[in-house]
Amino acid sequence: YVQITQQQCKASDTIKIEYVEEINTKINLTQKDCGEAILNVNLKENETIKWNDGSRESEFIPLESGIYEAEVSNICETKTYSIEVEIIDFTAAFPNVITPNDDGFNDAYVLPFENAQIFVYDRWEKLVYKNDNYKNDWSPKNLTGGTYYLLIKHPCLDGNKKIVLSIL
Repeated sequence: YVQITQQQCKASDTIKIEYVEEINTKINLTQKDCGEAILNVNLKENETIKWNDGSRESEFIPLESGIYEAEVSNICETKTYSIEVEIIDFTAAFPNVITPNDDGFNDAYVLPFENAQIFVYDRWEKLVYKNDNYKNDWSPKNLTGGTYYLLIKHPCLDGNKKIVLSIL
């Protein structure tokens, strides 16, 4: 409340001062079991958000890997936050050729995900390799070149994946 008096005249007014906290938040990433991701920003009452695709909800579901940005604004400022997200594509093509010759390229069998069960059979259906928690580290240096058969199991695959693998 402000009051000014000048001789016989008085004037008064009310001024409302609103304190606005500085924006101080982050993007929270929740990674689901089968590769999906959910991004979420905890907004204060006077804050708004705009994701790089234009959407304005505090929760955002990215559909592909990449860097995602969110502009958070209040009446005083705007801050931009970013986060890198990796979406695992369980429908991606699986490698079908491997060259374990120690040249640093294609020496190990690499899936687009880890923690799968993997079984490798030779052309006579003899099991030559098995791993119940595969970490993309099998390099078949002890096997001769030729055709092999892989069976891959993972809870996020739609059934078991069967691959014909050529070792060169």
